[in-house]
Amino acid sequence: MLKSILATLLLTVGLTARAQDGQFAKTNESNTTPAVCADAALSVCATLHFVSVINTSTEGEFIVHVTTPNETPISGLKVSLWMNMGGHSHGSAPVEIAAMNETNQFKISNAWFVMSGPWLVQVEFIADAQAFKLTIPVTVAE
Repeated sequence: MLKSILATLLLTVGLTARAQDGQFAKTNESNTTPAVCADAALSVCATLHFVSVINTSTEGEFIVHVTTPNETPISGLKVSLWMNMGGHSHGSAPVEIAAMNETNQFKISNAWFVMSGPWLVQVEFIADAQAFKLTIPVTVAE
């Protein structure tokens, strides 16, 4: 049986965007998350597309897609994985980031979710000289 994402994804962008009603958002059939847009710049949005099933035993791969006004390229993309466990935390780094042929699409690989439970995928970037931070909670099954 394939291991899968237990509870899907809730998107929030640091202090610059918020998820609707604070609820977990479900991915659609193509495993793409709903777009989250920054409150300060509604035309700057981000989605994730999962290339592979996220579990504890295989490398995770996903695509970060950022939309900006007039397809303005972003810069300084950073992606990190983090798991908070009460009194201690676990990270998985570094991930590999590869620009794709489409503007502002990046393939993330070498993403290892080594324990089941809630993880945070944090994406940071600069668009039009403004810094953005996207924190995406992901619950990983065994």
